[in-house]
Formats: sequence, structure tokens, C-alpha cells
Amino acid sequence: MEQEFLDYYTNNSWRNLYAQICIESRNNSYASKEASKPENRHFNRYRDVYPYDHSRVPLSNVANTDYINASLLSLESLGRSYVLTQGPLSSTAPHFWSMVWEQGCRAIIMLNRVIEKNTPKCHQYWPADKDEVMSFEEVGLTVENISLTPGPLWCTAPLGSGGRAPSSSWTLVSLRPRLLAPRPSTSSRGCWT
Repeated sequence: MEQEFLDYYTNNSWRNLYAQICIESRNNSYASKEASKPENRHFNRYRDVYPYDHSRVPLSNVANTDYINASLLSLESLGRSYVLTQGPLSSTAPHFWSMVWEQGCRAIIMLNRVIEKNTPKCHQYWPADKDEVMSFEEVGLTVENISLTPGPLWCTAPLGSGGRAPSSSWTLVSLRPRLLAPRPSTSSRGCWT
């Protein structure tokens, strides 16, 4: 995975990969009616990136909605499932953590920075500093940053939950789409954002 990541960076081919994915995703007959409903539109970061109805992840512990912009991807040959989602908005961060808890995710892989080219790409949905705790009262969860390990291409932060029994733990891995000097980042089921 590291070599593939480095190849995309070296060849400056992230944009081409994104364009290819966009084209392929439009060449199907799957519906996204739930995402298009007026009451759900404000939960989508982008107006052209929606989960398909047949594979979306419904929420069960959020008041007034079961919608989150997330899809379940099952790889039966590997016996694994992944939740693919957009970077949370400030208003959907509680929904994100409820989904992570409900789905039993063990890891969160973040493929973008919180801010790229001076444009917000994602809300700071996890506690950035060691021992920092974020509370998401709407869904009855707290998330604590247990430690932080910066690396040249990624940072890892073991996170723990509170507020619901049983408690859970996750590892947040933040991959960096641009190779930069290592610096502390403030920025079987896995969860991809």
C-alpha cells in the first residue's frame, strides 16, 4: 500500500484516479434517492458524491435521521467489510462516531487533510492532542486521543470511547496525500473517510 501511495504521488496521478472513479461510478443503474431527499441534503459534503441506496449505512442511534453519507463495501473473498464515507462536517461528526460505534469499526483511515490548499476538506472530528477528549452528547459518545505517533507518510492515533457500554477503541491512520517532512498532525471492519 505504501508503494502504491508513493507511486500516485510521484506520478502526480491522484486527479486521474479520482476522474476515473467518477466516470465509473456514473456508469451504473444504482439509485441514490435517500441522499437526494431534502431532509438529507445538508448531511452531504459534496452535491455529487452520494451513497447508493442498496449499500448505504443506516444509522440506528441518531435522533431524527438514519442517514449518513456512507456505504458498506463487503469483500467476501477476504472475509472483510469496510465503511466508505466522506470526511464529516461539523454537524455530522456525532453521526460519524455513532456509525463507527454501531458498525464495530476497528480502524479509521483518513485519505485527506482537514484543510487542503486553504479549503476545508473535513471537520476536525477526532481529538488532535494526546489525552484530549471530544464529547458528542447528541449520540452519547466521547472520544479520547490516547497517544499520537507521527510518521513520514502517515500519523496514527489510538482512540478510545466512553459514554456507551461496552467501550470501544479505534486506531486513526491519517495518510498524507502530499509528502511533507514528518510533523505532529493536528489534523475484520475498517472505516475509510
